[in-house]
Amino acid sequence: KADIPSCKEIFTRHDGMYIIASQSLVSKISQIFHEVIDQTLQHFVPLHIGPTAFTRDDIMQNHTPKWATLLLPQAIGMIDSTYIYVQKSWNFNNQKKSYCSHKPNNLMKMMGVMLLDGRWFDMYGPYMSDGSNNDEIIWHTLSDESEEERKSNDLCEQRKELQSTFIRTDMFVADRGFTRCKGKWALYTPDSICKGEKQLSTMKANQTRCVTRIRNGIERGFGRLKQWKFVDFVVDTYYLPTIGKIMKILCTVDNAFFTRLIEGNDEVRIEAECLLSNLELENKVKSLEAETGGWRKANIDDIKNIIPTYDQIDIEKHSGEYSIRLAH
Repeated sequence: KADIPSCKEIFTRHDGMYIIASQSLVSKISQIFHEVIDQTLQHFVPLHIGPTAFTRDDIMQNHTPKWATLLLPQAIGMIDSTYIYVQKSWNFNNQKKSYCSHKPNNLMKMMGVMLLDGRWFDMYGPYMSDGSNNDEIIWHTLSDESEEERKSNDLCEQRKELQSTFIRTDMFVADRGFTRCKGKWALYTPDSICKGEKQLSTMKANQTRCVTRIRNGIERGFGRLKQWKFVDFVVDTYYLPTIGKIMKILCTVDNAFFTRLIEGNDEVRIEAECLLSNLELENKVKSLEAETGGWRKANIDDIKNIIPTYDQIDIEKHSGEYSIRLAH
């Protein structure tokens, strides 16, 4: 009120609550909101995310756990996209482009790049969620040096940020949605079952475990970002031009004030060494599959000798009182 002496406040009754209906006050709040976002992007965000906060040498030395390099030697980061639910736009073209047939709703997509220790490198977007903006196309736009179809200045800046930090031999960890990407950087992705196969081979299954063990970090990172109410609920169309800025600020806050999602202690290193030792391990169980042709129905008398005898104390010791109550 002190900043707006000429403001005339009008109190009106609405659903049992009194609200202030003042156009000049609302405009002032909106102006302050956008000024705070712009100042935060200019002075705070570059300190914690992006190429100004991370160099490649710094990433390799301080943000790449040793156990991760054991599993995937050339990996330097993780990539994935996330959805932000938005209101249905009154503009038909925007409404059509933001409608996702996979999740029948209006959404905007953000492409995140995370380092192997759980720190966000940057957040890119927003992108529409129609078929022209799937994960493969978005990453191709950011990573392909020969991409000339899109003339957006923002895309050019984002592409320069990535290519100025990472070199061609670096590799990123991604999910199956990026399997067919052909950009500047190669990707570690989980293997898929080929036509005619019923399950992955032992080698492919073990290699997929290595990829999944590392890639779960970015999924947990998106989960922590979704704890902010702004991105956890449906976003008003008024904020569509600022979604990308707000997501960058949230990633910056995550890097600056939250603990790392991925630790590099001895326990994790031992787990990684165990995964490596099992890469060449053959599936011995597959050769011991039982022949089901000669099976017959058994009576209790036939199997009672191989069932251990337990009393109430043994069951409570192994199962717990809560399980006993459920069983009753």
